Amino acid sequence: MTYGVPYSFVPGTKARADEVNANFIEVLNKIEEANSRIEDVNTQSNVNKTALEAKIDEKYDELKSSKVSLDLSNLNSAGKTVLNNKANSADIDGKWVSKNLNLLNGAGPVGGNIKTFSLSSYLPDDGKIYDVIFRIDLDTLSSGTYGLYALASDLINNWFSVGRVDYSKAHYSASTVRVPISSTRKLYLKSNSSTKGSINVFVSAIGYRKVR
Repeated sequence: MTYGVPYSFVPGTKARADEVNANFIEVLNKIEEANSRIEDVNTQSNVNKTALEAKIDEKYDELKSSKVSLDLSNLNSAGKTVLNNKANSADIDGKWVSKNLNLLNGAGPVGGNIKTFSLSSYLPDDGKIYDVIFRIDLDTLSSGTYGLYALASDLINNWFSVGRVDYSKAHYSASTVRVPISSTRKLYLKSNSSTKGSINVFVSAIGYRKVR
């Protein structure tokens, strides 16, 4: 914006002092008005800045108060549901735990019979599903012996074949197998209906991890 002065002067003519002074006074007044406007703008800017900082502080306090504590003590129901669902998913299965438990070292079942073992003392008492590794050794003790064995649990309908021995062909067999164990903590060793004779069976749990 351009401002004028009250008096203008023509070259070669004398200027009156009061007119010159009047022009200076007008210029000074305009400068004072401009400074006043600048101060007003600065004041408003400071007000806006203070209001903005207050909003930022308020939002920070809001986010801080809603932040989940490290012990999850202030996690709401929806958050707990999400974590529980994640905890039951396969991408965060538990770490393998190396632990031995001898379940059988002696005569195994024959003729289609089933032998039941309890893993209650072996696995944590938390009702969760665990994946367990078992070692199975079969050894025939007399001629005419034949054995075919499999493992199962209450969680799996099908049987996991673990080995076969025949006194006339193979006297010894060994293998490992992973079997998921349910909250009943039961493991079943099944003999084939053709299994007969004297067979020494060694069954041992050698490690586990939580899968749900």
